[in-house]
Amino acid sequence: MKKMLLITVFVAILAAFFASTYPDGLDFVAEKFGFAKKGVERTAPLNGLSTSTAGIAGVLIMLSLFWGSAYVIKKGAIK
Repeated sequence: MKKMLLITVFVAILAAFFASTYPDGLDFVAEKFGFAKKGVERTAPLNGLSTSTAGIAGVLIMLSLFWGSAYVIKKGAIK
């Protein structure tokens, strides 16, 4: 089980560096309605690290939900 968790965390870290550079929904709407130019463009100094951290947090949250629901089902609380 530890190997699977380590592999999952490694994939989350690695996948962060392949994230899309295309604008998200908010950027798309801002460009469509013409107020995108009013914003100040800034880059995050630790962009890859913050994306990796968010990926790891998402993986851990989903694993916790999965293990928690499996535990409840296994104990017979939900029938």
